[in-house]
Amino acid sequence: MLIRKNKTKLSLKAEYNDEKWSPLFFAELEKVRDPRIALRMLDEHWLGKRNSEEIEFLIDGTIKQIKQSETFKLERNRLITEIKREISFNTPPKIVELGSGLGLNLIELFLAYGNQIPLISLEYAENAIEFQKKLFANLNISCQFGNFDMFSPQLPEIANGGLVFTSFVFSLMPLTTYELIYSLIKATPSVVIHFEPLFELNQGSRRVERDIRHYIDLNDYNRNLFCVLEIFQEEGLIDIIRVEKNVCGVNTAFPASIIIWKPCL
Repeated sequence: MLIRKNKTKLSLKAEYNDEKWSPLFFAELEKVRDPRIALRMLDEHWLGKRNSEEIEFLIDGTIKQIKQSETFKLERNRLITEIKREISFNTPPKIVELGSGLGLNLIELFLAYGNQIPLISLEYAENAIEFQKKLFANLNISCQFGNFDMFSPQLPEIANGGLVFTSFVFSLMPLTTYELIYSLIKATPSVVIHFEPLFELNQGSRRVERDIRHYIDLNDYNRNLFCVLEIFQEEGLIDIIRVEKNVCGVNTAFPASIIIWKPCL
């Protein structure tokens, strides 16, 4: 019998902040001065050094065989491509990542734009923020840091304005609150990009969709982000510009979809 894992603020803290880190690895990484080398080391740390084994990888709704060593880079590039696309329409005053983890996406954006567009890193795990501060200083990446707590409806002021994006972050909260989305609307972003698995878009009978629903339900991942955004659109508070289903996923049962929206305030 499968037992559902219930997500709470305490369980997320244990999983993403109190978990055992590798002190030796991070001590070595903090010595790095080249952003590309830092990205490679982080990918190798999570996937296994030079792991050439082919695994299933979901891209644009289709499962393909991809070398495991390339999967994180491919997934990250899919998100960065969307961000670059929006920036090509209108350069934002800043780029804000909600739930930045170890900062890989922000390093990629630094490689693309240097320090021309200010970067804001907001993260829940204190360990991750402290690590980012050390690594970014060594890589000469200019960035402001702050706390992002999905369970708190109040965003820090440095989140106000600019392009805001999330990647596999809102998916960790079983139910997105209206207060959280409204606080994001009040931060008046130029555009918001969600790179998140979407339960609501996978209600069909295909095996891929059934596997996604089962995985999300079993692990108590998010089941209402898209519905909440649709309600805010119906109320005239946001405009959902584009939605793309299951664009990319290292875990074929937990692929990211894309939602891009703007506030109408």
